[in-house]
Amino acid sequence: MSITTSKLVNLLGRDMDDAEVLPFVASISDDAKWEYEEDASFCSMHPIGLEIKFDEFGKVSSIFLFSQGEDGSQEYANPLPAELRFSHSRDDVRRELGMPFESGGGGAFLNEPVALWDKYRYPTHLLHIQYAPDQESIKRITLSRQPTARRMPPV
Repeated sequence: MSITTSKLVNLLGRDMDDAEVLPFVASISDDAKWEYEEDASFCSMHPIGLEIKFDEFGKVSSIFLFSQGEDGSQEYANPLPAELRFSHSRDDVRRELGMPFESGGGGAFLNEPVALWDKYRYPTHLLHIQYAPDQESIKRITLSRQPTARRMPPV
């Protein structure tokens, strides 16, 4: 089964028990591993290079697409968003997509290197791209929901 970017984007914001979510997981993997944390849950399908993150309310907040070996995964073999390839360098990505609205990474956190990244905004989602240390390839792509403004109750 080929997985399209539009199918993945369509899952963002949906509830875990939505009629689209669990059947989608079952249709692409019979080896999904579930992990539950205090404020999030993860459905990892590392044999196909994909992971789904659910927020504390059980809604799909992010979908991770992994390159070979990233986070112990096989490479995600379906078409990548925006016609990207894991072999694209940071320069290639910027040539194809333009300058990102946000960039970061570099340095270290808890003595671990922090990957350089670029973030692009689309009407329906965010596209977050993390690069290999030499910036000559993509190691992870994340699709996530657009942030929603939180309203404060009237005083």
